[in-house]
Amino acid sequence: MKGISHSVKDFLQTRWFELLAALLVFVPLLFLNIRSDHDWGGDFAQYLVQAKNIATCKPMAETFYVYNETYAALGPAAYPPGFPLLLAPVVALAGYSMPTLNVIISLFLVAIAISTIMLLRRQLSLAAAITVAAVFFYNPNTFEFKSQIMADIPFSLLILIFLILSSSASGRNKTKWILAGIVGGFAATMKTAGITVGVAMAVYICIRLVSGLLINRSLTKSAKEITGPQWGLFAWLVVFIVVSNLFSAKGVQGAESYLRIFNLNDLISTLNVSVYSYVEAIRTHFLINPFPGGWLGLLVGAAFLTFAVTGFLMAMNKHPGIIEYFFIVYVIMLLVYPYTHAGFRFLLPLAPILLMYAVRPVAALFQGKWIRWVIVACGALILYSYQPSLAEKHKSRRIKQEGPYRPEVQLAFEKVKSLTNENHLIVFLKPRVLAWIIERPCMSHHPAATPEAMEKIFLEKGATHFLVYTGLHDPALHVYLSSYPDAFDCIYADEKFTFYRRKN
Repeated sequence: MKGISHSVKDFLQTRWFELLAALLVFVPLLFLNIRSDHDWGGDFAQYLVQAKNIATCKPMAETFYVYNETYAALGPAAYPPGFPLLLAPVVALAGYSMPTLNVIISLFLVAIAISTIMLLRRQLSLAAAITVAAVFFYNPNTFEFKSQIMADIPFSLLILIFLILSSSASGRNKTKWILAGIVGGFAATMKTAGITVGVAMAVYICIRLVSGLLINRSLTKSAKEITGPQWGLFAWLVVFIVVSNLFSAKGVQGAESYLRIFNLNDLISTLNVSVYSYVEAIRTHFLINPFPGGWLGLLVGAAFLTFAVTGFLMAMNKHPGIIEYFFIVYVIMLLVYPYTHAGFRFLLPLAPILLMYAVRPVAALFQGKWIRWVIVACGALILYSYQPSLAEKHKSRRIKQEGPYRPEVQLAFEKVKSLTNENHLIVFLKPRVLAWIIERPCMSHHPAATPEAMEKIFLEKGATHFLVYTGLHDPALHVYLSSYPDAFDCIYADEKFTFYRRKN
């Protein structure tokens, strides 16, 4: 009996037990809020078409979406190949099955949660680490991300794996750094923001080299201390360049379309808006409206932001490493990028790091075993406050949300398809969704464009048809059509859709 008890005790102290405990806590995410539809989005449709093209050996960028240079913020002509590559086997086997795709995204979310626990275990007990991770990953606002067929969750997992590998590797450990570089390279092929991984490694190498020289090491000795990171950066470059060139279409540069959004002349204004937007996104991420008064979410959000900033300053004051350099580079990228409407979604890769920073001052201020139970108790209260919202979201999964899966939308899209051919170009507010469903060339217009500017770009692109839907707010197209009343014929109309054709 004593031998059995010792064996059980030894097992409870192993990584396998930690993995099992984490799985038991987060496996329910695989079954909650699995939807059979999708909202209007747009990104998801582009990813799915590119995935199908890869699965059927077609050029990845042939998506029927016609890129409008005056509205670059809508999205690039083609996304990087990483996420479509990931989806290609699923699309080949299951088609556009939303429940299947939801489960795949949920698997990645569970993997992020478990990996986050590994990061938090450096400072917290297992129970406290699982509780902190659960507070974030069962948050209804985080929970909502897994019903979106987007690259953000798989991308965040790759970033987290890169950080775990690289932060645990010494400067001379080539193997771990090469593995980290390969993972980071795939992250860069999944989202253009993954270039921050390469920049962070380059900054890390330069700072380590300079700091080595400043403490009177020879150049040769200092160079040996960064052998691993150098190999990691090389591996990152190889993976990024090879995969990008193999699948990216000639003349279609996703990064170039993002560069069109930047406006260095308005940098100060962009910084002000970005700082405010992302601070608010963090602070309000824990605000769950169904909970009476919402006071708990306000306190949690404010405390999380305060502790995270404090923890980051503590890390920079002690021994900043690759995690800190990546964090700084990624934050700078977010702050200078003018598009801030994604809310917390763009912050998702930083979430595990923010959690790690947030617990750092708590672990430093409060010593002793009792603190783990305080964290568990507070976490249990927060998780309890989530319950009404989570139950409502799970219940609503059977209700068709506003989007392309609504019966009236499907019917109208079929009619539009029957009235057009592949030589026509249709203007619609959600062109990537329409192009995905009806396989016709589609484009959109800048929502703030004048009728004159819209006419210029439509004539340049050769737009022939115009679709208006009352379920989507599109005043610019209404104004444009009313400005040229004699230029169009209405060829189809129902209660919600009106379809126009330009007269010859």
